Amino acid sequence: GPARFGPQGHWLAVGAELGSWLLALDGSIEPRFLGGHGKRVQTLAFTPDGERLLSGAFDTTVRCWSVESGELDFLCRAYMRPTRLELSGDGQRLYVGDIGENLHAFRMTPAPYAYGLGLPGRTVSWAAFDETGERALVGDTGGGLSIHATPSQAAGADAPSAGALLFQRQDHSQALLGGVLGPGGAVLTYTAAGS
Repeated sequence: GPARFGPQGHWLAVGAELGSWLLALDGSIEPRFLGGHGKRVQTLAFTPDGERLLSGAFDTTVRCWSVESGELDFLCRAYMRPTRLELSGDGQRLYVGDIGENLHAFRMTPAPYAYGLGLPGRTVSWAAFDETGERALVGDTGGGLSIHATPSQAAGADAPSAGALLFQRQDHSQALLGGVLGPGGAVLTYTAAGS
């Protein structure tokens, strides 16, 4: 299964059948199993502060665990089997990529809610947040690049709705593989297959 180190290097999480193992690298606590998934864990992510671990399994669930206590903080469902988890720098927004190459965004709250990103007829290949977590840069397998609003921007009356398209561009004929959004939502860099 997948393995991820926590941001401070104190923890290691390893995905397994029906859950994940969480290990303190300094040996200060016994390894603990964070169970409850109905199928194998396929993807893991720690929040930037290292206080929570997210595990996504082929049972279509994403579970958020307290690293310190091992207790389940909350559960959300993807539409298909999650294969990739990405968190904003403030740890408040979660992207879930699924086996159907769809991208779902969740606000990290005890009652998480989802909104869609991407464009109809396009298969999302990756996503990244700007430094505030208010915008998402999304690349697709057809070489398209788009920027979308996230839930925090959607809160104000004059703000775009969650998932709203703010910018779109088609530069490549091959899949976009990664990118970085800078201050104010400026695209700093992105890479395409074959480049």
